[in-house]
Amino acid sequence: MSDVSATAIVEITNPTTWGRAGTAGWDKAIGAFLIVAAVPTWLHMNWIALEQYEGSITAALKAALAEGPVTFAFRHFPQFSLQALLGYAFWLLLQAVFYGYLPGTLCYGQRTPGGHLLTYTANGLLAWAITHALYIGGSFLDLVDPALIAKHWEGLLVAVNTYGFVLAILAQWKGYWAPSFSEDRKISGSILFDFWAGVELNPRFGKYWDFKFFHNGRPGIVAWTLM
Repeated sequence: MSDVSATAIVEITNPTTWGRAGTAGWDKAIGAFLIVAAVPTWLHMNWIALEQYEGSITAALKAALAEGPVTFAFRHFPQFSLQALLGYAFWLLLQAVFYGYLPGTLCYGQRTPGGHLLTYTANGLLAWAITHALYIGGSFLDLVDPALIAKHWEGLLVAVNTYGFVLAILAQWKGYWAPSFSEDRKISGSILFDFWAGVELNPRFGKYWDFKFFHNGRPGIVAWTLM
């Protein structure tokens, strides 16, 4: 893996920056690892507290210390659900179709450090409106359970977190080996730090499909008001 990072570093000829460190020592690598490990752990602790300890995070933490973190995690960790996984996959596909095909104003982002001026289709509000119309209409017609998300929250936690890690790994290695814009990537020399901070500024599939923009704005934000 270190050879991959070293090779990629040699290929970088543009020293421009875009808001994060260009190199990372062991201290930043450890910090990145702790953040990546702590955030989902804390998220799951909150879920455990709500489900098993009447909403008391203090009681959940005391139980974890009393039982031991490993035993506690195995006893309470959210369980995989095929139904939740398939539902989340459908959700991603639906939002991807909306992102790619709904009409909207063609907008330009700021010029990147590498000199690229990228375009975006501003159809997010329309996607939000159609999504909620389908959800509310389906609920009234008894086609959709309005409590669907709440009832499958445990399985969705597993599906969403797993997808997030897989996506981040794929994005990292795409940045190393097949960058959309090689002038707009930064490789720190630490695989852990690159995983946390990202390699590419604007990773895209093809000319228009910006998958960082898509994932930041659609599967999560559109779902907030449904929750």
